Amino acid sequence: MQCPPLNNLLDHARKLLAETESATIETHLQSGCRSCEENLLWLKDTSQLAAQDRSFEFPEDTIKGLVAWFKAQPAHERPSVKKLIANLIFDSLATQQVAFVRTEIVTGQQAGGRQMLFQAEGYDIDLRFEGVEDKPTEDLIGQVLPQSDSASVLAGATVQLWQDEKPRLSTEANDQGVFRFAQIPSGIYDLKIQVADDEINIVRVATARTV
Repeated sequence: MQCPPLNNLLDHARKLLAETESATIETHLQSGCRSCEENLLWLKDTSQLAAQDRSFEFPEDTIKGLVAWFKAQPAHERPSVKKLIANLIFDSLATQQVAFVRTEIVTGQQAGGRQMLFQAEGYDIDLRFEGVEDKPTEDLIGQVLPQSDSASVLAGATVQLWQDEKPRLSTEANDQGVFRFAQIPSGIYDLKIQVADDEINIVRVATARTV
């Protein structure tokens, strides 16, 4: 006879098997199967331990002390977001033009409207405003680029457009860090770009027709 499964050995020890099944297992055990004998002893010991009630109650003073200690612990704080202030490096409407912004990466077109390049710690941010003919609105096309080789953090970066200290519009950058706000009224805006654990702040950006 092959060795019986553990659940059959347990039922045999607890006398839950039919008489014929139990006799078959007993015959196998008497044949000298060392493995089944050890398993049977282990199952008996385990069953006895499981049947014992070793629970106990903590003294009420101990419980009150633990509750007081728990309440006194400081709340777990999320890692703080590092806020970065972007500095203007280039403005196509300025009297001195240093270089073109990488607009061809964003739109594939030559420079036009108003283009600006900002830098924050570890990031370059390109912005371009394009006016819509006969409409008091403009399109804002931007791209945020890490200065180190970590482009994967750009996927899903959140970009918010603020005005008068209130959030107006929100969008997400694609895998290349490109984002767009279409047909926004001309004016002065703030941008907040959430990238990984960094928040890039660009303050008081004037659209092309505002200057």
